[in-house]
Amino acid sequence: MTVVADAGPLIHLSAIGQLDLLPKMFRRVVVPDVVRAEVLAGHGLPGADELNAASWVDVASTAHLATQIRALRPSLDAGERAAIAVAVERDADLFVCDDRLGRREAVAQGLRVLGTLGVLVRGKQLGHLESVAPCIEALQAAGFRATDALVTAILQAAGEAQ
Repeated sequence: MTVVADAGPLIHLSAIGQLDLLPKMFRRVVVPDVVRAEVLAGHGLPGADELNAASWVDVASTAHLATQIRALRPSLDAGERAAIAVAVERDADLFVCDDRLGRREAVAQGLRVLGTLGVLVRGKQLGHLESVAPCIEALQAAGFRATDALVTAILQAAGEAQ
């Protein structure tokens, strides 16, 4: 299974020490060059060192996709537009993104979308995580925002609802 990842999930998974879930779960993890540069620009912040050291990442050039990128919703940031364009071009099985507008545009482009919390649920389902709840707590402590309703739904999906 091939996935294309936007910056948010890379940063969030790194912040809780779970970036390595991606290569355990997916055959190919593609990160557009624009997204990689965005994450690496945060020197010392979660994601920068982890992504730089991740030999399993397939970095995709986006220079040839300028027309496709410009055709996407201008309110998206450059990384999201590049990631969506690469996901469409490569016929990715999943687009990993947390941004609401980015997710909406990806769905409009015919992509299946999974966010950071969905990655955690799938990681548990595949036996790579024992529990999702501590990961969600760590994400929230690191500044990740999710409504109580979303957290409840994710814990239910993971079989951890109280």
